[in-house]
Amino acid sequence: MIKENSENLILLTTLLILVSIWMIFYKLGVAPLWKPEGRVAEVVREMFIRHDFLHPTSGWEPHVTKPIIPYWLDVIVVHLTGKLNELTLRIPSAIGAVIAIVTLVLFSKKLLSSTIGIISALLLLTSYGFILWARCAAADILNLSFILITITWYWWWKDKPSVITCFIFGILLALSGQMKGLVGVAIPIILILIDILYSKKIKDFFKISILLPAIIGFSLYFLIFLVSSLSAHSHGFNWISRAIHESFGRFFHPFDHKGPWWLYIEFISIWLIPWSIIFLYALFSYTKNFKKLDYNRRWLLLSVLAIFLLFTASGSRRSYYILPILPFSTIIMADVLWEITNKIIKQQYNSKEIILLAIQTSIFLIISITFILSKTFIRHFLKGLDLPSQLFSANLVSGILIIIPTIIAIYGLIKIKKQPQIAKILLIAILVAGFFTTSGVFCLEKPIVDKRATEKAFILSVKTWLVAHPNVEPAYFLVGARPRTRLSFYLNLRHPVTVLRNKKDLRQFLSEHSSWIIICVRQDEKTLLLYLNQLKTPYHILLKEKRLPWEGYPNNIKLINKKKYIAFYHIKAQKNL
Repeated sequence: MIKENSENLILLTTLLILVSIWMIFYKLGVAPLWKPEGRVAEVVREMFIRHDFLHPTSGWEPHVTKPIIPYWLDVIVVHLTGKLNELTLRIPSAIGAVIAIVTLVLFSKKLLSSTIGIISALLLLTSYGFILWARCAAADILNLSFILITITWYWWWKDKPSVITCFIFGILLALSGQMKGLVGVAIPIILILIDILYSKKIKDFFKISILLPAIIGFSLYFLIFLVSSLSAHSHGFNWISRAIHESFGRFFHPFDHKGPWWLYIEFISIWLIPWSIIFLYALFSYTKNFKKLDYNRRWLLLSVLAIFLLFTASGSRRSYYILPILPFSTIIMADVLWEITNKIIKQQYNSKEIILLAIQTSIFLIISITFILSKTFIRHFLKGLDLPSQLFSANLVSGILIIIPTIIAIYGLIKIKKQPQIAKILLIAILVAGFFTTSGVFCLEKPIVDKRATEKAFILSVKTWLVAHPNVEPAYFLVGARPRTRLSFYLNLRHPVTVLRNKKDLRQFLSEHSSWIIICVRQDEKTLLLYLNQLKTPYHILLKEKRLPWEGYPNNIKLINKKKYIAFYHIKAQKNL
């Protein structure tokens, strides 16, 4: 399938880059901001309003829980395009994702082979978790990308280190740490220590000529914080100490994000959909044959285990923290798939390996049939669920695109005994089916649903009303919840908005403002109305966020509705309305 030569590698890598760009950038700006993107958007918006790009704020309060570099990347894109919207905020992550794909090819080539590099990059690109966060205005994919770049640089130059390569390594390590915190430093160092200790080359690396340039390069990490800290006296705290405390504090004494210890066992498989079954098999195969593996493969397995244990040991756990494990996992998966392919060609395979390929093919067959028959299925079994007609058309296209390579894969499985050379076509067919599955969801179906999101439309309607009523004071009523940064971003007010937490806050706000608008989520509506009635305050309902036809189906699903907005208002002179 893929010969080990530079021409094929360049050609296939170029094709992979083009496919990656299309899959990651296509309709990138269609979806409104969702939960993790609101904070980033609001921080960047406030930077431009305050003309201060060294001291991030969210809700006009200092925000140093995350490094500043990702915000700067967004600022650069916004400055170059002259626009601050969903697309420009997501571009840095999207570019980082493409870079990660190319880096994975180079890393895999050095570690195992160029063939495995191409396969692993395609597996990563088509994994649910990777493509989801690649199209998100958050630092998680940038974190993954720089961790991978740092490890790749080390692996390419570890046998011939020099002052320059060590200095560049230090800079890369610093930038990695500036993406999402010290985890970007910890992971490369841990993986490198595994290599140094396991290969028994401690003396070769612990030399002044190697450590000093790396340390000097890494000083960039502290320099960035230092610049902000020296000019942040008005904020009343040290930015370096707060940033470092954020990383260590979350690890040892988390104050939020306290997921269960088994969270990452579940989410590694979820993020690797539709390849989860291959991941589990590959991990089992590597573990079972650990003693038979060569050095690089042993290091790879130990690295995956180390990353998993690092995040599991942390007291603060969120599903997306584990994303840096994905590139290393897909290399293992690609290696096992390529080994199975070669064993089939040599007629040395076993029944378990064929069953694995058959199960993966069956998964794509079920997905394709589900897409093709989605309209019929919903009409007969989910009556009353009104979905956009364009979604069914997109499902049909996706289903047809998936089923074609799936049929080829089925044919390959049938003919494999008589024609072992067909194993290469079988592998290609499975990979193509995976590509159409993931690209169909994110490039065809999801944009159709995203266009009908109701939150942004609600907020923009409130914004229009506020422009027509400039003397009305806005406020958020939030009981036990964080301020909604997406709300602030889309309202685009140039001053802080009052956040009301209880009856006392509400009483004070009402005493200070005779004309007001209060926005809350449905789950806080009863509490707000109770307080308003107790305070004998007249009010009117301005707007309620609409419910999409499929939200609330079946009727016992109410979680979505509870998070929808509702706006109440009162204007002293009603005749002005």
